[in-house]
Amino acid sequence: MLEELTFLEEGKFTQRDEVVKKKARELADIAQGEEPKILHEISKYLFRIAQEVRPNLFRKRTASQIILSGCTTGSTDKVIVFLALARENGIPSAYIEAFEKYWLQELRFPIQGHVFAQILFADQWRIVEPTRGVSRENEYRFNDRTYIEAGKGIDFSQLYVKQGEVYAPNPEGFANKQALMDLARRIKCQNK
Repeated sequence: MLEELTFLEEGKFTQRDEVVKKKARELADIAQGEEPKILHEISKYLFRIAQEVRPNLFRKRTASQIILSGCTTGSTDKVIVFLALARENGIPSAYIEAFEKYWLQELRFPIQGHVFAQILFADQWRIVEPTRGVSRENEYRFNDRTYIEAGKGIDFSQLYVKQGEVYAPNPEGFANKQALMDLARRIKCQNK
């Protein structure tokens, strides 16, 4: 169950192999081991990585594969790397799947979603957009759009679906666009 997670666990796509450990050490050294600075260095690193449209790679790569490639395909890839690097530095971090608030009324392709992280910082869960840092308002906002949380987990392969104020397990995960659309339909019904 979600309540049993520490959010320091490795997921299928957030494994902390030698590539992740090396990059995490490198960023921690720059930050001199200070947690807020580590988070800042991770965000700076992710901001600098090139972003390419490569649909064939959507939700198919691990954090180390993304780091080695030097490019991301969007927010999912960036959050996967963010989570692995933060957790390797001892910062509890959750994967958050979210959908754009107004898009939920229409539910048409292309999906209008964004992936965020949540970190446990100073005994509070804070929302993070990986390339922009911690949300000052602690809201799911990106590029002047508001997003609705749909699920929380270790990564998209182990995601608990938000149902009101509780989270339900979803053993299938959300590795493809049809699964995301089905999740969006459930969230739309909850937010009527």
